Amino acid sequence: ESKMAHPLTELGRDVAMMVLCLAGINTVDLFQLRKKDYYNGIIHYQRAKTKMFRADGAYMEMRVPALLLPLFEKYKSTDEADEHLFCFAKRHTTSDSFSANVNIGIRNLCDAMGIKKQNDYSVYTFRHTWGTVAQNDCGASISEVAFAMNHSSGHNVTRGYIKIDFSPAWILNEKVIDFIFFSDKPSIREQKPKEEHFRLSYRY
Repeated sequence: ESKMAHPLTELGRDVAMMVLCLAGINTVDLFQLRKKDYYNGIIHYQRAKTKMFRADGAYMEMRVPALLLPLFEKYKSTDEADEHLFCFAKRHTTSDSFSANVNIGIRNLCDAMGIKKQNDYSVYTFRHTWGTVAQNDCGASISEVAFAMNHSSGHNVTRGYIKIDFSPAWILNEKVIDFIFFSDKPSIREQKPKEEHFRLSYRY
């Protein structure tokens, strides 16, 4: 923690937490969220990267887990004239500059913690981590992971025709959060493979 107003390392940590706990949401979508997009404990948004190319407008609803409520309160915009949900736009003129500064903060934090190859870490690390944990450790299918992460998953036309129930994505997100923050189970990727013992014939 710092006495400064949201230094980059703190910003990097907090935004990484938001990304990890909102099913890998993109920083541009966090930056563009409006106050009107957040109600009944749910954020409603269109994924900026793909909304122009999908029949459903890349629309998504994600329930905000209790773990994130303090960060939502910390970064909420208190300017009544500002339509943004968060105060990010007050310091960063564009979503690109916001993302760049978040990445700098994450790398500075890695450096301070003595993590090697800190330049390999970015906010996308946490998006990828969410998808990996969901599939490897929470038993989700690729299709379920894609749905929660707001990928089209080959069904973008179908999604444009039906009323979507987003609650399965919320349930999966809670499973990922529980696994990462509230369990001591090692990730399946960290478990050592069991040694296989087998008999050798006289010839081999």
